[in-house]
Amino acid sequence: MFSANNVKRRPTSELTSPLKPSLIISSHTPNVPIRKGKEAILLGYQETSKLNDEHCDSTIIEDVRVYGDLAVARGIDTGTTTPKGGGESARYSLKWLIVLERQSDDAWKWTHEIWNENEPLPERLTKN
Repeated sequence: MFSANNVKRRPTSELTSPLKPSLIISSHTPNVPIRKGKEAILLGYQETSKLNDEHCDSTIIEDVRVYGDLAVARGIDTGTTTPKGGGESARYSLKWLIVLERQSDDAWKWTHEIWNENEPLPERLTKN
């Protein structure tokens, strides 16, 4: 059975357990590459954790739809990013969409994730 625990965010040390080896994560954030595969995704999180301490305050799952052995979940994460090299902490809010696939043992694993920040674009990027 599908549950919200299948999509809750996890710390880096536990991150790879719910992921399929072929998982693809894509961000709309500039200079953040598409990550393909568990190893590339883990490396990306490790690189980020060298620069910043990330603290997710909340994960809100807004919608889950199950279609046989596939599920789609969408939600919002909010938290704080603190630069390890000094500087002020910054609040973040991002939305995400995750596709999961039921495995032969009935576990659900992530196959795709896409996310982007909820912050508005700078005015100079929205003017015609």
